[in-house]
Amino acid sequence: MAIAKPRSRVVAFEPSPREFARLMQMIALNHCAVQALPIGLADQSGFLPFHVCHNNFGRNTLGGFNDPESFTATLAAIATADSLVEQGLLPSPQVIKIDVEGAELAVLRGMRSILKRPDCLAIVIESDPDSDHPDSELRQLLPAAEWQLRRLQRRENTAHNLDNFLAQRVVTP
Repeated sequence: MAIAKPRSRVVAFEPSPREFARLMQMIALNHCAVQALPIGLADQSGFLPFHVCHNNFGRNTLGGFNDPESFTATLAAIATADSLVEQGLLPSPQVIKIDVEGAELAVLRGMRSILKRPDCLAIVIESDPDSDHPDSELRQLLPAAEWQLRRLQRRENTAHNLDNFLAQRVVTP
């Protein structure tokens, strides 16, 4: 986004010190105007258990895991997106991408106020395959009257049971 839309403001969150250092290297190598914060997002603020995966950097998570030998538990600084916006530390986002290895709904719960703002236009989120069901928690957080939700087709072969969704704000003329 920072390269495709150079006038946009991009903020990235990464609670893992190891991955934060890699993120900063990638930002520098690509000459991107990205603000990176060494914190995670969830539905509460403070320090929470964070699980660092030894053999797959993409599997670090605040959520649960099923392979305890591959993870080390630590603590990570966590905030709600709502609190960061309410305190004036960040502007309210227009486009959001959430891929946090099973803790996506916690991130959304921590931005309930942001989701109600008309300037929040789109969200790409990795979630449970049944998330587009009317009774799902994602559907409760993103009501159909305000958000259109559609499943995105994956272009890579993945071994997990999560799908990507695009939620777009319903704009009434």
